[in-house]
Amino acid sequence: MASPASKPSSHALNGKAMSPHTSASLAPSTATSPSASSSNRPVPRKSSAERSINHTRMATDEEIQKEYTYDVIIGEGSFGKVYRARHNTTGETVAIKEIVKEKAGSSGIRQLDQEVSIFKKVDHKNIIKLNEVIESPKKTYLIMELCEGGDLAQLLQKRSHLTEADTKVVMKSLAEAIKYIHQQGILHRDLKLENILLSEVPDKNNPIQIKVSDFGLSTQLNNNSFENMKEEYCGTPVYMAPEMNSTYSYLVDVWAMGIIMYYLLTEYPKDNLLNESIKTEGPQFREPQWAAVSDQAKDLLREILTQDPAHRPSSGEVLNHEWFTGKKREHPNVLKLMKEFRQEQEEERSAKTDDNMNSAINGVAELQAGDSSVESSSGTTNGTGKKEVRKGSGGKKSSSGERNTVTPPSSSKPSQRLKPSGVSVANSPRITSKTPDKSSAIRQTNVNSKSSVSNSNSNPSATKTNKTTTQQQKVKKK
Repeated sequence: MASPASKPSSHALNGKAMSPHTSASLAPSTATSPSASSSNRPVPRKSSAERSINHTRMATDEEIQKEYTYDVIIGEGSFGKVYRARHNTTGETVAIKEIVKEKAGSSGIRQLDQEVSIFKKVDHKNIIKLNEVIESPKKTYLIMELCEGGDLAQLLQKRSHLTEADTKVVMKSLAEAIKYIHQQGILHRDLKLENILLSEVPDKNNPIQIKVSDFGLSTQLNNNSFENMKEEYCGTPVYMAPEMNSTYSYLVDVWAMGIIMYYLLTEYPKDNLLNESIKTEGPQFREPQWAAVSDQAKDLLREILTQDPAHRPSSGEVLNHEWFTGKKREHPNVLKLMKEFRQEQEEERSAKTDDNMNSAINGVAELQAGDSSVESSSGTTNGTGKKEVRKGSGGKKSSSGERNTVTPPSSSKPSQRLKPSGVSVANSPRITSKTPDKSSAIRQTNVNSKSSVSNSNSNPSATKTNKTTTQQQKVKKK
């Protein structure tokens, strides 16, 4: 094959010039046996995937030049090169990934098989398209959609950082693309600025249009069960989610989206310490550019860059954020919603418990206060129907050791006579002191004495009875 021009270009395919960690994806797919064709004419091979992509075998590498005219090299890696080229019949400009099978090795071949299989499954406006696969005994050629605008890393090198409006355009398209591949059961696992291509060079007349590329490290999950979650440590370290060193799933791509958004809004390039700092402290927004960034954008970044994947939003939930929609989300993260609901329930239960305890305490206090008031006023009855004054309540012992008794007036109840005016029994203060108050005892004695004198004057028979009782006691003593 004639050597194409090697003039450098600012345009890139599949993220950037093929670096060693990304060129592993440029491995050839399984080829049919050379004996399958008796002539040098291309033999189409049927594709079993959803989207039909021509997969053709050629006997020699020179034959590809009959269909395509090579232009300049737009990318280069350890396994091969990427060229801009033009189809000789249609005049369409394409990018051709050229992979040397011997350099790629068996592992590179397996990865390219996976990449081609994924390209056959996807068809989205924000995902790079694979048009055709051509194989020779020594090389594999991927005929790809050409993006003339380079990649996001190159754009940031020119602009330092993007405005919030431009960042929103990029992130909305990126979230839509990632949501789509996740619905297809695909994890990208290597999202980064270099793998986000631009359809055209953006300017005032051409807004930013992105294309997600490079599925070399991607993998496919059959379903969302735990058994299908991955444990392979791979990707670009500065974009890797905290859980990548253990079991992980789709949310590793969401974390990488957060790192990309952080870069877009701040100066580029960044050192590799950014990701570790965010994992430890969360996004801190220390750069001066953050002063002009809205609170909604910062809130979205905090959610995306949540260390615990259980509380990280999915790609679909990212699109439902207020930053994109302009209104509060109706359906936030499910686990976060459950946590808030659980907190509300606990607060309600705690409030009810406090109310019940207060009611019970107040009820007991009322009962005890009422009992104390009645007991302090009524005393204890003896066998003659009279009431004996309790110890410590003002009663005095006689010389014989017996207590003096007081006959209650017949016109009123003891509780009513002793109760202070204007205070109900239920609200009377509870007597908690074990030692009787001397002054209280003296006052009680005076009241009892006056009551006895009053009763004696009003009831002469009661006086005679008392005298008779005293005489009986003296006779017994003798």
